[in-house]
Amino acid sequence: KMEDGKCDHVIKDCNSAVLSVSWSPDGRYLASGSGDKLVRVFRVTTSGCVCTLTINGHTRRVNSVCWSPDGTKLVTGSTDKSVRISDTQTGKNIQILTGHTGLGVYSVKWSSNGQHIISCSTDKTIRIWCTRTGRCLSVLTGHTGLGIYCVAWSDDGKKVCSGSRDRNIQIFNAETGECEQSLTGHTNWVYSVAWEKGGRRIASISDDNTTRIWKVETGECEQVLEGSCSIPSDFEVASTSCPTRDLSPRSLHNEPVGIQCEKVQVFNGKACGWKGNFMHFFSLMKSNHCEHAQISST
Repeated sequence: KMEDGKCDHVIKDCNSAVLSVSWSPDGRYLASGSGDKLVRVFRVTTSGCVCTLTINGHTRRVNSVCWSPDGTKLVTGSTDKSVRISDTQTGKNIQILTGHTGLGVYSVKWSSNGQHIISCSTDKTIRIWCTRTGRCLSVLTGHTGLGIYCVAWSDDGKKVCSGSRDRNIQIFNAETGECEQSLTGHTNWVYSVAWEKGGRRIASISDDNTTRIWKVETGECEQVLEGSCSIPSDFEVASTSCPTRDLSPRSLHNEPVGIQCEKVQVFNGKACGWKGNFMHFFSLMKSNHCEHAQISST
């Protein structure tokens, strides 16, 4: 809790490193993807956290998890190069979306209306999928380097932004697939991107140890936050995962929440940070400034 900086819960139910977490829309459940190829769903209460479901199917580590807007499904991306949609009640794999190549899928996101999913991969492509048919509707290209590690939808679902190892952020028209802008300025690869509510600005986090705020209309970088790994509370934080075993402060998740590091930095909402096989759960008071909650070593 933010009153005393103490951790509410520590979840230990994995045989290998936790790579991604995602809150359900109602805030009652937490899904995790890990290096043991499994997706787990935990019910979170004031008295503790209980694993209620384990989802199988992926043949390699699960890099990214994301709930559907209605909370009935989970989409997951894996190093096995597949994207899977699973039922959150039964754990059954409903659809298996294939097409990505490279070293795997590193980020997946639902559109706000639940009709589409975006995924990105080290194959340097972003794919837009129809959730009803499982068909790939579009393949977005433009990034260079060794792959794309984070993607995010705009509120209205008309645009997609992405961050890559080529150090750039690109903005695509989701309908035409055209790359409308390329935002440059980071000096190392980009691990997390997020749209401001309303779609006027984008925030990005890079391994150059900066957070940058970009004006979408002009592509101008409005602000550079040195040594920062937090995003202002008026941004929708994108779900992504860390592409290496080094779980340093690089990734953001789909509440105004946590970062994959030993110190969780947030503005409000709920937070979950992790290192190794442990997840640490924090409940946070609303605040107009950034608070810090130190995770104790276990």
